Amino acid sequence: MGTVLKNKSKVGAALDGTIHDASWEQGRWPGKKAIRFNGKSSVVEIAAHELLCPLDRNQGGGGEMTIEVWVMTKVCGNGGILDKSSNGTAANSPYAIWMSGSRLVAYMGRQSGGKVLVTADDDVMDKDEWIHVAITINDQQLSLYRNGARVGFLKREAVETSDNGRPLLIGAIGKGFWPFNGLMDELVIHKRALTEVEIERRASYVPDIVEPAGPPSITLLSPRGGESLSGGSWHRIRWTSQKVSLRDPVKVEWSGDDGKAWTEIAASAPNTGEFVWQAVNAPSPHCRMRVSTSPSKLVTQNDRAFSIVPAQDVPAYEWVKVTLAAPFAPRDGLGALVFKGRMWLLGGWNPNDKQHFPRICNNEVWSSQDGAAWILEKPNTFKDSQFDSRMDWEGRHTAGCVVHRDKMWIVGGDSNQGHYQPDVWNSDNGKEWKLITPAAPWGQRALHHTVAHADRIWVMGGQTMPNHVQSNEAFYRDIWTTTDGVEWTQVTPREPYWSARGMIGGSAVYKDRMWILGGGTYDTPETPRRKFFNDVWSSSDGIHWIRHLEKAPWEPRQYHEVAVFDGRMWVLEGYGPDKKPANRNDVWHSADGVNWHPLPNTPWNTRHAAGVFVYDNALWMVAGNNMAPDVWKLIRR
Repeated sequence: MGTVLKNKSKVGAALDGTIHDASWEQGRWPGKKAIRFNGKSSVVEIAAHELLCPLDRNQGGGGEMTIEVWVMTKVCGNGGILDKSSNGTAANSPYAIWMSGSRLVAYMGRQSGGKVLVTADDDVMDKDEWIHVAITINDQQLSLYRNGARVGFLKREAVETSDNGRPLLIGAIGKGFWPFNGLMDELVIHKRALTEVEIERRASYVPDIVEPAGPPSITLLSPRGGESLSGGSWHRIRWTSQKVSLRDPVKVEWSGDDGKAWTEIAASAPNTGEFVWQAVNAPSPHCRMRVSTSPSKLVTQNDRAFSIVPAQDVPAYEWVKVTLAAPFAPRDGLGALVFKGRMWLLGGWNPNDKQHFPRICNNEVWSSQDGAAWILEKPNTFKDSQFDSRMDWEGRHTAGCVVHRDKMWIVGGDSNQGHYQPDVWNSDNGKEWKLITPAAPWGQRALHHTVAHADRIWVMGGQTMPNHVQSNEAFYRDIWTTTDGVEWTQVTPREPYWSARGMIGGSAVYKDRMWILGGGTYDTPETPRRKFFNDVWSSSDGIHWIRHLEKAPWEPRQYHEVAVFDGRMWVLEGYGPDKKPANRNDVWHSADGVNWHPLPNTPWNTRHAAGVFVYDNALWMVAGNNMAPDVWKLIRR
């Protein structure tokens, strides 16, 4: 070990690397070491050699190559993983792998015609997790892989690539330039482009010393047995597999007679560990689920039976377009309240509209009786530095907005002004607002969830936003409550309850319980990967929580809206990790939090952070991140 990185090729010491200011720490496997780069001055330098020029045919290369390495980043952001001494200019290097903005990026420079190929992963790196990174280059394309899956590729237009005669750097893109902070292990450079199958196998390889005990296996996680599912409702079948290739398809089957006869649900589903299924309307207390792999022929099924009960009476609904051009400016994150027989729209965010949002967010208030005609009850006063935050509430979005004790309340705000908004305001007419407290004790946060329940206001979760406000990173799962907005009490919930999160719009208070439906966390400099949830929890007192579903059939999401309408809970639109673009327009409803039904054929555009009202026997969808002043309502047929 020491200061020399020994290579394992037949060339010997000519390809050894010199270690500068890096150390050795525990690697991926017990008893194995990895190089720890300090993010400041660490780098490994390997002198120029013809074997490091596989793309240059003039130096004996074949015009193709593969680079693979295991990486664990300790600090996300920018960092060089492997680079042929580009010194920050990709055109100078025949190949390079960087972490740019916390995302993997692969480069090819020094091509005929001066062209540079760049491909990047859309997702960010995870801190403190080992990730297999690989690039393959052949005459047709440059491909980037993460944990065995291709996450980026680009066709090659220029075939000839020349080497630059410079050293190969590991852990930087030039000495002292974009130093990497983390660990690296098992760097390999191949003289040919490996296939996708080979990359997947190498990414999933586990040596015998840490290989899980026992043979390959598959285990059913849900339904476990004992559940009662309503016929026609949708559910997420879940399983986990060990030592089974992700490329092996699975068969999913259902039985209503304790496994005597099986009905195929999916003949060849991807081995993702999840499959969304509509329960058959065939009531039976003797139901089983079976998942089997092919070609490995592994089988898993319930140890206990679950039940399918008769289908619930699910009403029929339809969307009605009210207007596509309401008089207010487009916005997202608006407050949405129903008060004194009117719908009320509060504030919002639109950084591209300097006329109506001179400071990113505004504090205007609109109201309507029919969704088509809107009255500007309070013009925006949040215009410039002369604004007095003691006289009116600062412009904001995704604030806590509730109706409590015959008043509209604004509880906290966002961080877009370079500070948090820990204030609480109320109004009985929407025109004049009273400052109740300038600094609630929970106030240094944003993206919290706020509900009115049991004659109290409740604030739950949220997080700090170090990318907007100088503050330490914190993701909250605490609960605060008040009757008057001045005196706040912190409730101590008992485990288990929901994980740290926020980003849930609207509120769902149903059957005298507060419900947490999904949610997520926003990215920060230290934690650049957002979290998205689709679990379902409820509580009557904020102390005792019940988890009704670990994973609902609707996709994980944040910045969505929840509501209670027509005796059912609703989850609408939002922002998720599974689609591009990530905005959604799906709508789901449930009478019990367990059995969910999708509402098909949504006519309005995808969005997140919209305004949802329950008003006049309808569920209203207003504006949002679609950035249009549209108004829709859902009515029962």
